[in-house]
Amino acid sequence: MPKAWQKWMPNEDKELVHHWQYSDMETLLNTFPRRSYNSLMLRARVLGVTSKRQRKRIGSFDFLNNITPNSAYWWGFIMADGHLSKANALIIQLSAKDKTHLEKLSSKLGVKIRDCESPSNAFTNEPSSFCRLFLQDKDEVTKWKLLLGISGKKTYEPPTLDMFFTEQLFAPFFVGFIDGDGCIWNASGFNKQLNYPNIKIEVHKSWLGTLSKFKHHLSAFYQIAAKVLESKKGTAVLSVNGRTNELS
Repeated sequence: MPKAWQKWMPNEDKELVHHWQYSDMETLLNTFPRRSYNSLMLRARVLGVTSKRQRKRIGSFDFLNNITPNSAYWWGFIMADGHLSKANALIIQLSAKDKTHLEKLSSKLGVKIRDCESPSNAFTNEPSSFCRLFLQDKDEVTKWKLLLGISGKKTYEPPTLDMFFTEQLFAPFFVGFIDGDGCIWNASGFNKQLNYPNIKIEVHKSWLGTLSKFKHHLSAFYQIAAKVLESKKGTAVLSVNGRTNELS
C-alpha cells in the first residue's frame, strides 16, 4: 500500500471520532475503504475514542472451508490474486472492471465489495479505480495459513497446495489460478474454423517448483502437455500449446 495512504488526515480523524462511537462495522469499512478494521481500532485508541457498540463480524469462511470444485476454483483465484494478510484477513484487490466477477465470491462469503481509488497516476494525472474484498477472522486465517504453509509473502514463498492436487479439485483450482494470474486465448490453425486454446501463467521465479507440479498433474489427470521454464527476465512460466494438445 502506498505510503501516502498510511498517514491519517485531519478530516479522517474527525470522521473516525464520529463513526467509531455510532456506526456498525460495515459502515466503518465503507467509510474508510483504504483502512482495515484493525487500523481503525488502533487509530481510535490513539484518538482516545471509545464505543459501547457491539460490532459483529461481517462475513464467514464457511464457503471456503467446505472444499468442493466450486470453492477450489476460488482458492485458486485467491492463491493467484489475493492474500491472507498480517491483519488476519482475506484480501482480494482488483481493477474496478473485474468487480462483477469478485461479487460472485463476496456473495458466498457474506461481505460487500468496496469501491476505492488509488492516488493519481504520475503519467495520466488521474486516479485509477479498483474494488476490494476484505474478510477478517483471526481464527480462520490462522488455520488456513497453517494448512497452506504460509508464513511470509506468498509471492516469494509459495504455499503448499497439495490438498488441491486431486483429480476432482485440480481442474477448477487451476482455472481459478489462471483467471487470477494467467491468460487463455485462442489461436487459429490453418483451418480457420478451428480455434486452439492456449494457456499461459507467469509468476515470480520462486513458483517454478509449484508450476512444475501443475504441469505434472495436468498430464497425469487430463493428458494435457505443458511446458515450464524460467524466462530470460527471471520469471516462472507455464504454457500450454492448445494446438499441439488438440492434434496429438
